[in-house]
Formats: sequence, structure tokens, C-alpha cells
Amino acid sequence: MHFTAPLDDPIFGATLRNDVGATVFATTTAFDHGPTGHFAAGETIVVRLRFETWFTQTRYTLTPSVARAGMGADTIDLRADLASLVVHGGHFTTGVVDLPHEFTVERR
Repeated sequence: MHFTAPLDDPIFGATLRNDVGATVFATTTAFDHGPTGHFAAGETIVVRLRFETWFTQTRYTLTPSVARAGMGADTIDLRADLASLVVHGGHFTTGVVDLPHEFTVERR
């Protein structure tokens, strides 16, 4: 991201949607990150989001966003479906995610 004006504590966010447009994951730095700091005009940064993917196989699109500090409602930049990724493998469960799990069967 390249800042054209100074900005204090912007909120960085990301929304991931599946192939039918349902939001399967959304987060912002406002949740657990705390203040992001001061950024000067002309400064360029890279924001990375890391997570384990338990999504079922399909195509997903990523929408990154930047908002002014506060409740996150004052969006400065939003790039709808800027990137896409395809998840291969795993089980097709008809669900959105394939969470690690196990069954236990007990006779009584």
C-alpha cells in the first residue's frame, strides 16, 4: 500500500468469499492487533495476513480494505475481489470448511 497523505492508525482488513459469493472469513486489525501506527505521505508498506486454511476445495476471492481509525466504517480504499485463490484437495463435504475433527463411537 502506498500512502498519498499522512494517516494515523488505519484499520487494515480482508474479506474472503467463496465461488457463490458467501463471506467465509473476514477480519481487521481492529480486532486483535491494536493501533497500527503513523504512516507518512509517500510511505509504502506491505500488510500480510496469515491463517491456516481449512476451506473446502473451490475458488475464493480476497477483498482487502483500509479504513480510518475508529469503527472501521470510514473506508479509504477497498479493492473488491482483488485476488483469487483456488483450494485443491481435502474432502468435499458440502460445507464451507473442512475442520480437523474426529468421531468417537461408544457402545453403551
